[in-house]
Amino acid sequence: MQITKNLAVLCENTALDKDNKISLFNVFDAINVSVIPGVYPRLYCVVNFEVKDLPANKRELQAQLKIRKPGGDYIGPGIQVVVPVDPVKKVQSIGTIFEVYNLLFSQEGAYSAEVFIEDNLEAKVNFTVKVKV
Repeated sequence: MQITKNLAVLCENTALDKDNKISLFNVFDAINVSVIPGVYPRLYCVVNFEVKDLPANKRELQAQLKIRKPGGDYIGPGIQVVVPVDPVKKVQSIGTIFEVYNLLFSQEGAYSAEVFIEDNLEAKVNFTVKVKV
């Protein structure tokens, strides 16, 4: 199986229209908090991949989002979702939206949102967290 990232972004909100087209609102690469530790109330990580040559019996893929903090540790266990796939298609586009609530930042610095498909790192979105008074 071959996976190629088409899109990976962080944003404040998303919407799907009647044709399953996604709209992204307030895409960002920096988060400002008033104090450290600070809580960010809600963010979305939106990803899309091209998948080729799925095994014939594969009907779903396991996807996971983990937030890496400065120094390398992750914040909590991450978020897991199951993404349905069509085992008949040789090439297909898959996507998912991870919704994250009340994300606690314990320090300023460089963070990353890392998306794993079937336990392999397939996308990474770097962002910074800083105190802005």
